[in-house]
Amino acid sequence: MPIKGVILVTHNIEEAVLMCDRILVFSKSPGHIIEDIKVELPQPRNRLESDFRDLVERIYVAMTARLAAAAGACRAGALPRHGHRYDSAAGFRQFAVGSDRGGGRRAL
Repeated sequence: MPIKGVILVTHNIEEAVLMCDRILVFSKSPGHIIEDIKVELPQPRNRLESDFRDLVERIYVAMTARLAAAAGACRAGALPRHGHRYDSAAGFRQFAVGSDRGGGRRAL
């Protein structure tokens, strides 16, 4: 039976962009998908190319914008969803990564 999918969890944005065709960014506990990003860069990918760097920056900005918003809400006395306090040390830093086709890879 051929492999139809692979899931890779990483905390490294460049690794996710390098290996995947789709990246899901998860929130902290409880884990929810906060962004679904399709990677349309051709393989093999070069970390030094401007399109690669732009996508890494886009993901970083998406993650840190959520961190800043949650931190601001906690400073204002509001609690994030589900009653959990925002943890600035842990934040939103997880990726699920995988593949659903024969040699191509993508984040799930």
